[in-house]
Amino acid sequence: MAVSSFSSPRPPLHAAGLSKSYRTSRRSRVDALADFTLRCEPAAHVGLLGPNGAGKTTAIQLLLGLEAPDRGGVELFGLPPTDRRARARIGYLPEESALFGFLDADETLHLAGRLHGMDRPARRRRVEELISRLGLAGARRRRVATYSRGMARRLAFARAVVHAPQLLVLDEPTAGLDPEGGALVFALMEECRSAGTAVLFSTHLLREAEARCSELVILVGGRIAAAGLLDELLGPVDPVLGIRGLEPAARDELVAWVNRQGGRVETEASRRRSLERLFLSLAGEPS
Repeated sequence: MAVSSFSSPRPPLHAAGLSKSYRTSRRSRVDALADFTLRCEPAAHVGLLGPNGAGKTTAIQLLLGLEAPDRGGVELFGLPPTDRRARARIGYLPEESALFGFLDADETLHLAGRLHGMDRPARRRRVEELISRLGLAGARRRRVATYSRGMARRLAFARAVVHAPQLLVLDEPTAGLDPEGGALVFALMEECRSAGTAVLFSTHLLREAEARCSELVILVGGRIAAAGLLDELLGPVDPVLGIRGLEPAARDELVAWVNRQGGRVETEASRRRSLERLFLSLAGEPS
């Protein structure tokens, strides 16, 4: 895999110009991702958004070295993504939970901890904490094959964070979760970020991304349609003044005065355009 020469200091994740295409027939190829560039600093909280087929999962697989790009390069902590030293510092939750059905929750998390070099006392403390926090205590000794989709998703998330990674990459982390499960996962994600972990997650839940991310990358058709700080993408927060109790004549007079002053009266108050409106405009759908 080609890796570009990136400047120091080394961030948890830096990708430049990643491109990937797949053959669909003997004479045809489809561009899944084109010229994808991303840099994640410590404690960043980056949301990767896009409609179905936009290239989100492809981007994540290239970033983690699970597939090789046609062009471009990736570094994780200044190392190639296939380097064991880099992978030891990463937590990854794939789109499918990919758990061993014959193990129980304790065995799943202890195995993950051992693979990351955690000693037994540290594993015990961390496993107890995660099982309790994610509401799995009542099912911890059951085979994972008997879990509901939501329970399996919570366990897969616990497996991704058991070793306190410095980079956390999550592909649709709340898929299959009810609102309570989603809140538990997002609370732990925020704790990881507050401790300095860089968090990158793809999602289709625009309100969650708007509420929790400081940075966004929006993919459309395999290309970055917009990227940057949330406040920069959505614009400044406009003050909204609400007035109630006016008689119709007084209300009309007030509206006329506002118009004369160059203002605008909106029937539906909003602080700024929503992420949903931005997303739909970029995706070419009516908002």
